[in-house]
Amino acid sequence: MIPTIMTFYESLERKNLKKLKDKKQEKEIEEEIERIKNEFKELADRIKESNLLNSKNLVGFVRTRSYILEFYPKIWRDLNDEKEIKNIVELFRYAFLNEKLFRESLPIKKLEKSKSLYQLFIKLYIYSLERAIKEGFYFEYTERLEESSYLKGRIDLKKQINKLDKSKFSIDYYEYDVNNILNQNFKYANHYLLSDAEDLDLKRNLISIINQFPDEISKTLSWHDKEIIFSKINDRFEIPYNYANNFVRGRSTFRELGNKKTLWFLFDMNKVFENFVANFLIKNKNRIFENPSEVKIIVQEGERNFMFKDEEPSRIKGLRITRPDIIIEYSNNKIIIDTKYKVINKKNSKNEEYMENNEEDENLDDEKSISNSDLYQIFTYSQIYGSKINILLYPSKDETFFKGPYYFLYKFKDIRFYYGFINLNFTKENWENNMIYDLRNFLQKIIIIN
Repeated sequence: MIPTIMTFYESLERKNLKKLKDKKQEKEIEEEIERIKNEFKELADRIKESNLLNSKNLVGFVRTRSYILEFYPKIWRDLNDEKEIKNIVELFRYAFLNEKLFRESLPIKKLEKSKSLYQLFIKLYIYSLERAIKEGFYFEYTERLEESSYLKGRIDLKKQINKLDKSKFSIDYYEYDVNNILNQNFKYANHYLLSDAEDLDLKRNLISIINQFPDEISKTLSWHDKEIIFSKINDRFEIPYNYANNFVRGRSTFRELGNKKTLWFLFDMNKVFENFVANFLIKNKNRIFENPSEVKIIVQEGERNFMFKDEEPSRIKGLRITRPDIIIEYSNNKIIIDTKYKVINKKNSKNEEYMENNEEDENLDDEKSISNSDLYQIFTYSQIYGSKINILLYPSKDETFFKGPYYFLYKFKDIRFYYGFINLNFTKENWENNMIYDLRNFLQKIIIIN
């Protein structure tokens, strides 16, 4: 049975449900959301990831017993589905630039034509598996136990002694074989996805891969739930195998964004946004900075202790550590950038400011609302790291722009603060060039002032 695709904006809350095409009654929608939550909880409990239930910033997709749940960034609520897919491709392409999820060689234009997140990731699986197969299917030495008239390998002495008919040898040998668990699981995954696929092009692509499998590879009735060890001889299959594992089993052994095992296709949007900004600066450093060779960009590596007890110097250890998202070092100076994935709206019809989850915070100026807690954090960084320029960055759905300078202490104007908005709407032509231009103008200007 083909599962029902349900789409949300980052969480399973009713308000984040995308509009249903068939205009179901309110009661039916509420009942369906309860069923979805129950199945999601079952999945989270099974893979021991109960923290997923409390997350409000999930992006990606996950398959439960009856549903495929898709989560889009809430900042794209007003866009149509086609633009959302294009945006997710561009966002992930940069956010996972240093990961194995997206590669520069992928056919981005074809990915953008996907009709859903689920279909997008099936395409990624197909492209990664096709690339791996081009170098040949994986062979490994597989142990064989059989009765044979010919002697090869070694004799299983215990079996040979105990059996009544000694006309054949009980032998144990290894054969360099393509019919191994890794290939069997790939074959199973392709048939599994084929039964779900509604799109004709997707079906054709899956059938094309199935037809490439050697006849010796057995078609199994289930997935072999056995850990596969990847090394230099088979690491080209690691990415497609983790895709397949997630599609079929609803989990993955792939380690992404750190050392913690997570569901591969559910991402914390806070981390995605941070990665996007950091990787965009790193990849385009030569076009953004006037003297790129003098600029060093450090991501989540700078670590300083703060909060100490009164102990002997040799025993001093910080009670807390700080780790800014991005540190830009240049000419013995530092710029601290702290990314905040919060949707900040302009004034509403009642002429009131609104900031998600921060309704009671004071306004920084007349146009946008920045929370005091964000300001306290960036100020703390400026003191601990000695940064003269400090920037808070938020997402935007229409333009990239910056405000400032502001000063934390009026009499000491050498410590400056700016805040800005990075446009996450990638549907316009030349969006990369436009963002590079905006960042270059802003960063070069504040560096020169310094």
